[in-house]
Amino acid sequence: MTLDLLPGESVLLTSKANAIVVPSDYGLTQFAAGHLLGLVGMANREAIGGQLHITTARVAFQAHAFNRLRGVLSIPIPAITSAGKYRSGLAFGVQIETAAARLQFVNWSGDKVLAAIGSAQRSYGSSERSVLNSVAGALQDLAIRPGAESANILATLGLGATGAMPTWIEALSSIEWRTAAEAPIRPSDPA
Repeated sequence: MTLDLLPGESVLLTSKANAIVVPSDYGLTQFAAGHLLGLVGMANREAIGGQLHITTARVAFQAHAFNRLRGVLSIPIPAITSAGKYRSGLAFGVQIETAAARLQFVNWSGDKVLAAIGSAQRSYGSSERSVLNSVAGALQDLAIRPGAESANILATLGLGATGAMPTWIEALSSIEWRTAAEAPIRPSDPA
């Protein structure tokens, strides 16, 4: 997945990430298994998989093709008022704030992402400003992928109609809980 760069823009860092969105903000229905996301600190939200690119001009999240939302979400470097780590339940990553929004990205490389954003902010100058000014109208947001949204609606209807939708207790009980101190159980171990 290659990001289309603006003239004079260069990539400082690319990292796998999930953009955390509220489905209704984009006109989407609730995710078919959305009632289970509260178990990991993501109630009423959805993770959109993709890549987070930190460039000399923007932070750009590029969604994978199989998500219900697709496209590129761009945050111009000068619009960033703060950037830091966040944690919500089991989800953790980077939070970027602008005057208009707070965006969260689940990411395992938070320190590297924050360092790259800091570097972009420190080196942002007139050449980067002119690049962004020339293409400001072309920067996009994420857009609905109709086929994936239709599949989610059908899955929700099918699971609800058949009664096959697990409750949060049933889903939680299906998770195998272990601590790092417990050794894995193998059939050949004499117990």
